[in-house]
Amino acid sequence: MPRRRAVPSLASLCLQSLAQHMQSLWAKDYSDNYLDEYEFRFLVGPFNDLASGLLQELLRVLGATRRLSRAALHLLLLPHLRQLSLRHCPALANNALGHLLVLRCQVGLGEWGGVGWGCHSLWGWGEGLGK
Repeated sequence: MPRRRAVPSLASLCLQSLAQHMQSLWAKDYSDNYLDEYEFRFLVGPFNDLASGLLQELLRVLGATRRLSRAALHLLLLPHLRQLSLRHCPALANNALGHLLVLRCQVGLGEWGGVGWGCHSLWGWGEGLGK
């Protein structure tokens, strides 16, 4: 008899739904009206109350499904974010992202191991983290 697939958790299903609709719903207004016009130190939005672990998992799901856009990343760079991996989307790693990380995320350089420090575009701003 064939094995049944494991039933996904409610949290997993919710994160998959968020990832599926990130660009068309959650990040649409920001990308249409603010992405290239302004630089915000803080963004108050629907993801502010997500626990750090769920925020990190959402970023992982977005990256793994190739749905992590620059607008979505801007919305998810919150002060309580503790880890960031851009292995699936290295094109997002640049000096502008580094500047946003320094402004919005209050963590030390060592805690961003998954961000892709091998990207030459990220080397110049790392000393500003944790100050």
